[in-house]
Amino acid sequence: MSSEPAPLPLDRVADCVAFEIVGIDLAGPLFLKSGGKVWIALFTCANFRAIHLELVNSLTAESFLLSLRRFIARRGRPRTIYSDN
Repeated sequence: MSSEPAPLPLDRVADCVAFEIVGIDLAGPLFLKSGGKVWIALFTCANFRAIHLELVNSLTAESFLLSLRRFIARRGRPRTIYSDN
C-alpha cells in the first residue's frame, strides 16, 4: 500500500518575496491594566511562515483597515490575502 502526499496549493510553493501571500486572523481580547481591551491582528506569510503582529483597538472594520494599512506600509502590498471572514 503506497500513499503519496497531496500536492500543496500553488500559493504555498510559488517563488515570491515574504508577505506576498498572507493569511489574516484576529486573536484576543487581551485585557490592559487600564481596564481596556485590545486584539491582535495576526498576518502570516504563506511561503515562509513568518508572522507580523498589529494591535487593534476594537473589532470594527475601520480598526482592522487601519491595521492593514500599517501592515502594508511596513511590509508592502500583498498579492493575495486569505481570511476566514
